[in-house]
Amino acid sequence: MKLITVPSSPFGRKVAIVASELGVLERLDVVHDNPWKPETQVPKFNPIGKVPVLVAEDGLVLYGSSVICEYLDSQSGRDGHRLFPEAGAPRWTALRRQELADQATEAFVAVRLERNRPQGEQSPRWVERKLAVLARCLDALEVEDFKIIDAPTIGHVAAAVLLGHLDFRRTPVDANWRPDRPRLAAWYDSFAQRPSMIATPPSD
Repeated sequence: MKLITVPSSPFGRKVAIVASELGVLERLDVVHDNPWKPETQVPKFNPIGKVPVLVAEDGLVLYGSSVICEYLDSQSGRDGHRLFPEAGAPRWTALRRQELADQATEAFVAVRLERNRPQGEQSPRWVERKLAVLARCLDALEVEDFKIIDAPTIGHVAAAVLLGHLDFRRTPVDANWRPDRPRLAAWYDSFAQRPSMIATPPSD
């Protein structure tokens, strides 16, 4: 399988963590292709023009981390625990947590992109709005009250990716998320020691 991504992509890391948790990380041929560069080939695979993209062994092309992660989980062939619970409250809880984390990640990425624009073209109101989304999602994840003893689901992975990305970027004004969310911080510090997290560090 080919995974098209960039080393700094939180959503690419999300796919890699899932692959590691499922024991298939070594089956991924990781190809780095920055969709912001003129020579990018990403739009040939994904008309949205974003990474990650997965090209499966049978030629199936999938994009969007949530879709790719569920595909990998469905193909894992493992008995027992699944990262995407099949039904009932566990499934909806996992998907809700994933959505919270993914939307918070999107908001933070949007802030960084806005701040990369020329000074006179930036919208402070847009930044403020996105940072408010990030703060609300982080507060909601604190209330979710993740447990260190939890068996991981896609909700746990998505939350860990968000928090890891905030720590990776280390923007004090935007990403000083720990002081007001002690339960989330304690859970993340434990989850970050999982082999899947250690094996997939982000980089520029």
